[in-house]
Amino acid sequence: MLLKRQELLEFKSPLSDQQSNSNLDQRCQDFVSLYTSSYHSIYSFTLSLVASTEIADDIMQETGLLLWQKFDDFAPGTNFEGWARAFVRNLVRNFHRTHQPAFLSFDDDLLGKIATTHTAAQEWLDIRRSALQKCMSILQQSERNYIRLCYEENDSIAAAASELSETLNAVYKKLRRIRGK
Repeated sequence: MLLKRQELLEFKSPLSDQQSNSNLDQRCQDFVSLYTSSYHSIYSFTLSLVASTEIADDIMQETGLLLWQKFDDFAPGTNFEGWARAFVRNLVRNFHRTHQPAFLSFDDDLLGKIATTHTAAQEWLDIRRSALQKCMSILQQSERNYIRLCYEENDSIAAAASELSETLNAVYKKLRRIRGK
């Protein structure tokens, strides 16, 4: 659940009353920008530690509130996702402790291993995504569009070939030529 600006302002602000509204607005914008750009990664991390989307949603809502309340403790320029994941991990640990009779609980070591594995996988995916963006930037616009049509917009290369009115073999040959660049 993404928090709206007004909802954020209703919570106890981490800024003192003496600071101007423009400073609060900037701080709020900084938080919202960091939180929204990291939301999917943080949610994915949360979901890897709990049994259901409903529990993950509840933990994410509480995480958003805590992150805003503690935002003054965040050092600008550092890893916001890592900082947020520490909150998630503690909230999940508390959830497992309080709901242990109702849910199969993970011990702290297992939660730590899951968190470490997820973080490593996320870093690996970020490296691959960055490399893909670099490769795509080298291509001509028509080639980028061709690749997007084949891999993003269709379920299969065969579906892309049909949409392009080309043979499957012709599509594979063109993709091979593009990859060779």
